[in-house]
Parts: sequence; C-alpha cells; structure tokens
Amino acid sequence: SNQIAGYFLITATLYSSGDADKARDLIMKEIDKIIKNGITSKELEQAKNYFKSDFIRSLKRLGGFGGITDRMNFYYQMLGNPNMFEYDLNRYMKATTNSIRKAASKYLDQNYVEIIVLSKKVLYPTGLIIDRSKMPESTEDKEINLPKAIQTKTSDGNELYIFPYTKLPLNYLSIIIPSGSSLDNKRYGLADFTTNMLLRGTKNLTNEEIQARLDMLSS
Repeated sequence: SNQIAGYFLITATLYSSGDADKARDLIMKEIDKIIKNGITSKELEQAKNYFKSDFIRSLKRLGGFGGITDRMNFYYQMLGNPNMFEYDLNRYMKATTNSIRKAASKYLDQNYVEIIVLSKKVLYPTGLIIDRSKMPESTEDKEINLPKAIQTKTSDGNELYIFPYTKLPLNYLSIIIPSGSSLDNKRYGLADFTTNMLLRGTKNLTNEEIQARLDMLSS
C-alpha cells in the first residue's frame, strides 16, 4: 500500500467497561474465518459499492486527506502519472471473493503489532488563549452562484426541488418535514432523539443490518 512497505490496520474503540482481550479474540476469529472461508459475494458487492461511492465523494475535495490534489500527488509519486484515478478505482472493482481469500491468507496470517491505549483522565487542549471579549473581524462577502432550482410536484402532491449537480456522478436527497423541535412542547429534545434513534434498530432490523443496507446502496 506504500512505496517501501505496506500495512493493514484494524482499529477497535471500546467503552471504558470493555474487555480488550475479548475484543482482540473476536477480531482474530473473524480474520481466521476469512482466511479459511473467504467472504460472501454479497459482502463483496457491499464493500465495492461503499468504496466506490466514498472514492467519488473524495473528489469533491480539492486538497485534504484523499482529495483531488492529494491523490494526484500520490499517483505521480507512486506511478509517475498523476491521472491514475480510474486505474486506482478499478483495482478495487476487480477484486473477487477468491482474490480476497488469497490476500487474507497471504498477508493476515503473519505476526502483527498490537497497541492498546488506555486513557485514565480527560484531556483538554492547553496553551490555547482566545479573547472572547472581541468580535471576530469580518471579511468581504464572496460572490456565489447558486444553481437554479427546478420546481415540480411528486405524484402524491409533495413539493420537489431539483438542483442539478453535474461535476460528479452523485445524487443527494433531502426530505424536509414541517415538524421537529417546535412541536416538542414540554418534551424537549424529543424530535432530535427520535431522528437519532432511526438508525439504532427496528423490530425487524438491527443497526448493523440497517447500515449494511445503506452501504449496499452506496448511501
């Protein structure tokens, strides 16, 4: 994964009451299962969908970690050509259940380094001085060109606004419901709490199953 050496990293964050030994055993058990039996075609499809959408979303950023310029610099350093976006993406899209099992058997059945970090106190930044008695200086307004909305209605009569986005093959969907905290009355935080619980599981699906379906849809 790098020019001189590569590494495969697994990170697990536990609650303060968590058992690090038990977590390690569960992780190693899953790795051993992949080495012996591989993964399912559905798991592979889910992983590809998630990776492809994440790869495309990263192209929205100019710099930063994994943005366009960051990738161009990396491709030029590793391959001598900054325009290797499709080549890089296709490496992952060509993976098969068999190639995953072979790679796991080759690379993950070796010695590894384990680091356990235990935090015994709450850490705060030091040396940071902010004078909150002064208002931040304002800057000149920047001109923005907002896309023109296409307004229509759905088949059930709801208003629909479409904002064309042609730079990347991405679609964004926002559903705005005329409700929320204004209707909480004396049950403050109820609306926010309810929306946060939507991904925590239902009568028929666990939160892991919900997330798996979202990943399958690249959502």
